[in-house]
Amino acid sequence: MKKLLLLSLFLSGYIFALGQNFPPTAKPEKQLFFSLRYGYGDVIAHRKNMEAITNQPYHFVDVKVGLQTLGQQQFHALLNYPAFGVGYSKGSLGYNKIYGLPNALYGFVDFPVFRGQKLRISLEPSIGFAFSFKAYDPVTNPENIAIGSAENAYLRLRIATQLYLAPQWDLDLSLDYTHFSNGNTRSPNLGLNTRGGSIGFNYYFNRKQYFDPKNNAYQTTYEPFTANHSIVMRYGYGVRSSDETFRFYNVHDLGLYYSYQLSPVYAVTIGSDVFYNEAYRLLLHPFQQSQTQFEQLLSVGLYAENELILNQVSFVLGIGAYAYHGNSAQEESIYWRLGARYRIIDPLWVQVALKAHASVAEFVEWSVAYQLRFKKKR
Repeated sequence: MKKLLLLSLFLSGYIFALGQNFPPTAKPEKQLFFSLRYGYGDVIAHRKNMEAITNQPYHFVDVKVGLQTLGQQQFHALLNYPAFGVGYSKGSLGYNKIYGLPNALYGFVDFPVFRGQKLRISLEPSIGFAFSFKAYDPVTNPENIAIGSAENAYLRLRIATQLYLAPQWDLDLSLDYTHFSNGNTRSPNLGLNTRGGSIGFNYYFNRKQYFDPKNNAYQTTYEPFTANHSIVMRYGYGVRSSDETFRFYNVHDLGLYYSYQLSPVYAVTIGSDVFYNEAYRLLLHPFQQSQTQFEQLLSVGLYAENELILNQVSFVLGIGAYAYHGNSAQEESIYWRLGARYRIIDPLWVQVALKAHASVAEFVEWSVAYQLRFKKKR
């Protein structure tokens, strides 16, 4: 989990830095803001055996600092001038003796989907690191069958509405969905999901009027983009825990893909994954794991992925279907992958992603890849 913490802090810092980097021309005023919200909702009982420990309300307080982009980089304009920043959240899941009082540090990106004269509606994903959970313990905390670790990944999606009140003030109303999980690095890992709403305000330190890209952003002509094709070869590694043995099992995977980048901010990828999963030994031969054959530990999946590109950092969401399951299809036939990617230098990038079946995480996947590009002729 220390690696997840370092990665979360790096991504949060990089997300905040994306809004900076002003060109050496006369620039509009920076729009730094502070946000404070209170939220209320419920914990979702996504398993029958969780109903008795998820029937209390979920409360949280959230503070964050962000920066409205002004067109300093091309993707700002292409994505309707998003806002970036970092935040802190503290909440109660209702059963404090079981779950503790979790805290979270995160980075966020606010993508506007509608802008009016005094109204903005946006989608705001966040990714970060949650801590201060009371982890499962068979002696001291046996009731916590959802989370086996004190530190967990924090994922949140907000549908936010900001209403202009005054030059420096916005009212903030939102619907929130939050997921806590350790990526199956500790057992148990059913995960915790919450949903609810929030109310708060945004304070802009030096805003003199409601942000309008036509009047408050750079009017810049960017270099024309050339679509490109590429072949991607990826190696990934993860560790999967078991609820039965509380042991750890290695997972190796290889990917071969075709990727097509349609614009400076978006690419689509199709291809195939091959997984070598040592946890299948437990599923197939729980008492004589050495009898498992090599091919029984393999799975082959057909995979498609969307990539949102923000300069060197990308966010990916993909879905796959198993064409071959060596463990006789004892798991789901569909899997998905959600992750963040950092391009070191072309053509090398690294990635951390959560691979999951339905709403249950399978493992955290650490990858390195080589991407060979072929530019499309104009």
